[in-house]
Parts: sequence; C-alpha cells; structure tokens
Amino acid sequence: MGTKTLFLPYRWTVVIHESYHLYTNQEDQYAFAVLDGELDTVVAFSVRDASVQVSNCGYDVNLDINVETRLITIGHEPERE
Repeated sequence: MGTKTLFLPYRWTVVIHESYHLYTNQEDQYAFAVLDGELDTVVAFSVRDASVQVSNCGYDVNLDINVETRLITIGHEPERE
C-alpha cells in the first residue's frame, strides 16, 4: 500500500492511501473529508488543538489517532476490481 502524508492545522498530520484525496471544508478550515477515486467519502473529521472528531465514516475504516504525536492514520485501501 502506497501512502501520502499531509499536514493539517494545529500540527496534526494525516496519512492516507496514495490514491485518496483530502478536501478542506471552505466554511471550517479545521474540517476535512478524505475521498476515494470515485469521490465517495472514506472519512470526514475535524481537528482541534488537542482532539480529533470523526463525523462520518463511509467504509469500515481502520482509523488510528495518536494524540501524543498528533498523527492520524487512515488504514483503508481501495477495493481492487
């Protein structure tokens, strides 16, 4: 699985599959959505200084949030056809 690392506000970092895209909510700069290649939501979440709030999971996502290192790892891979 290839991944990419993206940097978020409050010194948070997110690691997602290389084919996924991270979008920022235009009305809330701390809210994000990770979308797959078909533009389906993998996960939607927001970050604050000391917390992460997940508001939607479109799949059975393997989500790891390490508050100490401020690292969010989304361990979901797209289905192979």
